[in-house]
Amino acid sequence: MIYIITGDEEFLIKEKSKELIDNLNQESQLNVDHINGANINYQELLNQISNLSLFDEKKISYIENFFSNFNKKNKKKDIDNFYASLKHLIQNTELIFVELPKVNYQNYRNETLTKKNVIFKQIPNEAQFFELNKISNFQNNREVINWCKKKCQKLDIQIEDDALKELVDLKNNNLRALVNELNKLHAYSDGKKIEKSHVQLLTNEWKEYNIFPIIDSIVAGNGHQVREQINTLILRGEISRQEIMYRIAKQTSEFLKVSSVKNLTKNQIEKEVGIHGYRLQKIIEQVKKEESQYLYNLRIIEKYDFQMKTGLINEKVALDLIISELN
Repeated sequence: MIYIITGDEEFLIKEKSKELIDNLNQESQLNVDHINGANINYQELLNQISNLSLFDEKKISYIENFFSNFNKKNKKKDIDNFYASLKHLIQNTELIFVELPKVNYQNYRNETLTKKNVIFKQIPNEAQFFELNKISNFQNNREVINWCKKKCQKLDIQIEDDALKELVDLKNNNLRALVNELNKLHAYSDGKKIEKSHVQLLTNEWKEYNIFPIIDSIVAGNGHQVREQINTLILRGEISRQEIMYRIAKQTSEFLKVSSVKNLTKNQIEKEVGIHGYRLQKIIEQVKKEESQYLYNLRIIEKYDFQMKTGLINEKVALDLIISELN
């Protein structure tokens, strides 16, 4: 059997691949061979799968990012030959093709393959195709909340509705973070129902709310006004200089994305940039500069981050220079 998993939500893709492997192993324990498909051609892949089929009665081949690479370098004839050869190999090997999303740093968007892509037109009829995309935060995070409720049922976790809403408001549609927090809260509550107070006590965002306005000021070019607050947080051990630089870079990148499509409607912006809910609304309100200015600021951050990592300057100097030069 052939399974192909694509989409722009890496967490769901990884979850589905694990689910498939677990299901295939229910009757008998099969060896799983992991193949990095990003740097091999289709003949090399076929040879690897053939060898596995010859020496093992049954095996699972987990192939990552093969089609993304294959799609860029091969013509229709190669694609046809690949599928024709593949049909002869699937009797002894379960093939799981996993295509993880990649960030295009020219437009800061995820590049993904969909079932409509030409590379999948000749896919064998018996193949199963899964396209798993990010859950949107429309209608007050309703889709994410519903997903979390199903996940809680599966994990046997009880949580109050207002506690779940609070958690989703903090984590948005970051599914991996949501599951990690749910497991942490479940352990803390000793298996009892999770309450809103538990979320406020244990979730990192609640502990770090005081850093948000500081980052806002730095990205807006007013970092000189918050230097004393930054030093206080660092001295208390509440945050490191490197984390501050990471947050500045992340927020500048988000502002750049939104500024490039700021003339669209909010729903259109959400689909384009992959930022959702309250976070997106706040960024839309804060984006005041042109796209070129945010791009210039991002280059400043990258320059001093590189100098810090190569030992030309230390992290204190790097952060001071970033704060001074952003405008």
